[in-house]
Amino acid sequence: MKYLYLSAIMFLSLLLLTACSSIQIQIGQDGTSDSQGTSTTTQGGKSNTPGTQASASSEENTLSQRLFTQINHNRAANHLNALTWNNTLAKGARLHSQKMLKCGLSHACPGEPQPCDRVQQEGIQYMACGENVGTATYPTTWAGVQAIDQGMMSEVPPEDGHRKNLLSSDIHQIGIGIIIASNNTVWVTEDFAN
Repeated sequence: MKYLYLSAIMFLSLLLLTACSSIQIQIGQDGTSDSQGTSTTTQGGKSNTPGTQASASSEENTLSQRLFTQINHNRAANHLNALTWNNTLAKGARLHSQKMLKCGLSHACPGEPQPCDRVQQEGIQYMACGENVGTATYPTTWAGVQAIDQGMMSEVPPEDGHRKNLLSSDIHQIGIGIIIASNNTVWVTEDFAN
């Protein structure tokens, strides 16, 4: 019975993760883009920074760091360099996770810019940018975060956008924002840039 329950939850978690990956890469001056068909041109200068937000709890910070370690472990297993932590990306990711509490699982809540536009507004210039979002409810918050990460890493083409983001050789920095809501529901945003 326990396995049936966990299998059903994992299946539902995977459904929540489907089609919530975005990566935008500028490959050349001509604006050609990656296979997801999204093209981004970088622009200089800083724009507005994200609005004010509540500080992360100790548990939310710990979960973010544990997930960061897990992501780099997955990258090492795939012969990729470790990502570096970016506090600016993490603040923006946390703000987005807070917004998803109200709007649901989405890359852009109503009135919010698209992920890579948000990254640019945070003052980060990039050639490659991406975002993964997920949510899960498990008996423990770490189990929920692990389920999201395992679901993303288990994706297979053509529905493997999260995995592509996590294992991209074009990405060098990450910021993770995790919010813990009621009933151990975790909301996770992973923002990536090079």
